[in-house]
Amino acid sequence: MPSRKKAKGKARKAKKAVEAANRDDGKEAAAANHRQRPLELGLQRLQINDSSVIGRDGICAHMKISEVAIFADLPSRSLHPCKQFIGDFKAIFYAALERGECSHSYRTAYAATRLQYREVWEDATKMELVIRFLLSSATVIFMMNDKNSAKVSASLACYFEEMAAATLYETKASPNFPKVWEMCNADDHTLVSFLKKRIPCCCLDKAHKDVKSVKKMGLCWNDDCTLQHKETGSLFQCVGCLRVNYCCVECQKADWPNHKIDCRNFSLMKAAFDSRQK
Repeated sequence: MPSRKKAKGKARKAKKAVEAANRDDGKEAAAANHRQRPLELGLQRLQINDSSVIGRDGICAHMKISEVAIFADLPSRSLHPCKQFIGDFKAIFYAALERGECSHSYRTAYAATRLQYREVWEDATKMELVIRFLLSSATVIFMMNDKNSAKVSASLACYFEEMAAATLYETKASPNFPKVWEMCNADDHTLVSFLKKRIPCCCLDKAHKDVKSVKKMGLCWNDDCTLQHKETGSLFQCVGCLRVNYCCVECQKADWPNHKIDCRNFSLMKAAFDSRQK
C-alpha cells in the first residue's frame, strides 16, 4: 500500500498534467480563432453594437469605417475578388447610366461581371460582405449630405440583396428590379428607412425622426409621366406582377407595351416558384 506522501505526490502530478492540458486546449482554441475564415472576420468588422457606436468625439462608428478598415483582415487572395468586384461593378454601372440605360444599368453590370467574378456571385458569404460594405458606404455618404450618391450605393445594396434572395437563398421567384430602381430615385424618407432597418446603430436616429412625418414618395413606372414622383398612398400596383406602381390608369395603359413582357414573365416565374414551394 503506497504511503500518504507518495499518494500526495501522485495527486500533484495529476493536477499539473490537467492544468497543462487545459493550457494546450486554450492555445489550440486561440489558434482556431486566429484561423477563422477571413471573410467572417471582415463581416464581424461591420457588426457594430449599439452600445459602442458613438465615440467620445461624438462621431458614429460608421463615419470611421473605410474601405481599408473593412477589408483589413482579408488576405490578398480574398481581398481581390470582393474589393475589385465592387469597383468594377460600379464602374460599369455608372458608365451604363451615362449612356442613358437607366434601370437596365444593373443588368449591364451583371452581364459584364458574371463570369469574371463568379466566385463572388455564387458565394453567399462574399455577397453578404459586399452588401454590408455598400450599406455602410451609403450611410456614411448620406451623413455627409451627399444624398444622390447615397441613393446609388443603397440601390446597389438593394440590388445585391434581391439577387442573393433569388439565386443564392432561393426565397424569391426573381429579383425585384423595380424596387431596386425606385431606391435609386428614392425620397429621403424611403432612403433613411431602408438604411436604418439594415444598419444596427443609432447614427440615423435623428435623420429618421426628421423624415418620419414626411409622406413617402413613390415612382410612377411610366417613363413619360410628367409627375414621376407621387405620394406612395396615391399610387396603385400593376395587378399582374404587383411590383410596379402607376399614378393613374392612363400611365399604366401608356406603359403597358413596355411592361407587358416583364409582367407576364414574372407571373410565370412566380407561379412556378409557388408550385415548387408547395
